[in-house]
Amino acid sequence: MNKVIDNVMDEIKGILTLANEKLKKMTEGGFPYTFEEVKMTAETDSAGIYIRSGMTPVVAVARAGNPEGVVNEIKARVWEEVDCTRTAIERRSGLKEEVAQLEAESEKQQKAKAALEAAGLSTDILSGGVNAEAAEAVLAAARKAVRKANTGLLLQFGTVSDSFGGVQNMKMKVVGFVGGLVITAGGKPCMVTRYPKLTNAKSIERMLAFIKADVEALNQSRREYFSYLREKMDQEERLHELAAKFDGLNSELSELAAMAM
Repeated sequence: MNKVIDNVMDEIKGILTLANEKLKKMTEGGFPYTFEEVKMTAETDSAGIYIRSGMTPVVAVARAGNPEGVVNEIKARVWEEVDCTRTAIERRSGLKEEVAQLEAESEKQQKAKAALEAAGLSTDILSGGVNAEAAEAVLAAARKAVRKANTGLLLQFGTVSDSFGGVQNMKMKVVGFVGGLVITAGGKPCMVTRYPKLTNAKSIERMLAFIKADVEALNQSRREYFSYLREKMDQEERLHELAAKFDGLNSELSELAAMAM
């Protein structure tokens, strides 16, 4: 049996080597993931084989099955995870640049404001066309939507919080800038919005509705992901419990055999 599991683990090691080569190339830019955050690893005990991507569970498979079937299941899930990682990187790659632009604009405006104030001049010309009241309303709406989205995370998903470095990293946060706002999760941007330059009441109302809907959709997507992780962790836990029982029985049998000699 040890020879069989050794062969299986050797095959899995080969699969993970290829997968990690792909992941390392994908994450060269370091955003939204570093290689260490998505690197594939494998562990085994007397009941199962466990594959993780960084701290995230990918698949847990019982060792009792057909060795070829076990390898094929793990291979399918590993490459599915690689594809999901690639998609996430492609979708979020533009956010880093958008955030950088907002930060640069804010820094430039703060310097200009300080210079005007020092000269005793009005800073009204620094609005950049953004309506202050509209910007305040959008920021307030985003904060309200995010507070609602963060409600109950610890109670519902506390068991998966360690994968994110604690429940605080699971929460979304709002960061306001002069020209717009950024919503982050785990310290990384997942949504960027510019403040409106129009003062039309209907346009502002429509934007507030969009903010609320976008945060709700983001929250729904994240909670589905957290539920998925919880299911995977439950599978891992069940196999670990079976391994503990199995190891305990083996220990008892060894003791009985020693006593009989």
